[in-house]
Amino acid sequence: MNSDNACVTATQDALMVIAGASGTASRELRPGLSLTVDLGLDDAGLALVAGYLQRIAERIGRDMPATPLDTDALRDTLVWQAVAAMFAQAGRDEFDADAIRRLIATALGRLRGTVADGD
Repeated sequence: MNSDNACVTATQDALMVIAGASGTASRELRPGLSLTVDLGLDDAGLALVAGYLQRIAERIGRDMPATPLDTDALRDTLVWQAVAAMFAQAGRDEFDADAIRRLIATALGRLRGTVADGD
């Protein structure tokens, strides 16, 4: 699996976690949705998402910060910001906001069946 594909897979996994915690269909997620306001995540939901994003970050990580992701790190964030926080936690700071949105678009394309896994 190449690095680009691994990043799309990590993004897809993050979207699935956010969708599951919020009770939203993963293919209905959008980068600009708020985790708390739009998706209705409370502290328990944010903690669940933070824990899973931390595990994904550890899977794809390079240089891991000493402080893991937590509820406060995700409070009032948008979907794309939560994915960006996961990549930052993994030491993968090469992704700017536009790159994160492209990863989300590709991952959502996979979830909707409009993009093949290797694309």
